[in-house]
Amino acid sequence: YVPSAIIVGSTTSSDDRSGFSSYGPCLDIYAPGSSIVSAGHRSDTGKAAMSGTSMACPHVAGAIALVLEEDPNRTSAEALAVMLAQATPGEIKDTKKGSPNLLLYTGLDTTPPTPAPPPTPAPTPAPPPPPVPAADCSFEDASLCGIWYQDAISDKFDWTRKSGRTPSSNTGPDNAADGSYYMYTEMSSPRSTGDFAVLKSAPLLTSGPTALRFKYHMRGSAVGALEVFAGATSAWKQSGSKGDTWLDAEIDLTPFASSTGVEVSFTGTRAGGWSSDIAIDKVEFGPPSLPPTPSSPTPTPSSPTPFPAPAKPLPPSPVPTPPAPSTASSPPVPVVPGPPVPPG
Repeated sequence: YVPSAIIVGSTTSSDDRSGFSSYGPCLDIYAPGSSIVSAGHRSDTGKAAMSGTSMACPHVAGAIALVLEEDPNRTSAEALAVMLAQATPGEIKDTKKGSPNLLLYTGLDTTPPTPAPPPTPAPTPAPPPPPVPAADCSFEDASLCGIWYQDAISDKFDWTRKSGRTPSSNTGPDNAADGSYYMYTEMSSPRSTGDFAVLKSAPLLTSGPTALRFKYHMRGSAVGALEVFAGATSAWKQSGSKGDTWLDAEIDLTPFASSTGVEVSFTGTRAGGWSSDIAIDKVEFGPPSLPPTPSSPTPTPSSPTPFPAPAKPLPPSPVPTPPAPSTASSPPVPVVPGPPVPPG
């Protein structure tokens, strides 16, 4: 006898105690165990009607599982007490003396469970920063010039302010392009393919035609992409390794200027491996140095030139009349005598 075990008796479909069932004061509960259809052992798809307390016990095990599903923190004794309280009393015929007349019932406990505490509300996002004049920044101070900040809402990780070389070998710069510090994306673990970091600006106020100029560095065997957005519009993008050098980029922000400012964001995206650090430095604003892309002039429609009216046909030229033969007599041709012929 195991005190912590649940002792199960068997009943028939008419709620009689099965003839083979155990009984007595050690019994805890009865459950259906006669002619229970179950998977058969003679084939992979066979089934058979089986009888025994071995068929009654799985019913009780399932009932205990339902009780614990309601409250996984219940002890085994508490789960048994709940199941016995839900059982139907007085239904079984011929339970034998000393046996409990309790028939398994899997109705759910009507006692409402203790409600879970409400989830901690998400922190209220900080209000967007106010517009500021566009100003140059080489990230020499930790405040990022009071203009740039990490996007904590849409991206997967943050840009890192760094001095000197990046931790991973053969990727990223060895030093800043201007001053001592730069910003870069560390693409090593736990970063995975497709993760991206966003460095955003406050709304930038510009005056007249304005361009954004910056230095960028993309070195490594698995470099992803660096993309610059003006508001929600992609204004510039580069992908793949560009070698161990700082390169120059310029974007005309004039089309995006507004009275409320334009937000600029740098997005670095990881590709297929850790060797893909991306860096930026020396962000500046000034008049565009690149000429604007000329647009093709739209031709002004004009009325088609009318065809000239056909000219009047010219009268036929007169055919010249051949001269009439002359009637004057020709002068006589003189006859010159030849040499004499010698006699034969």
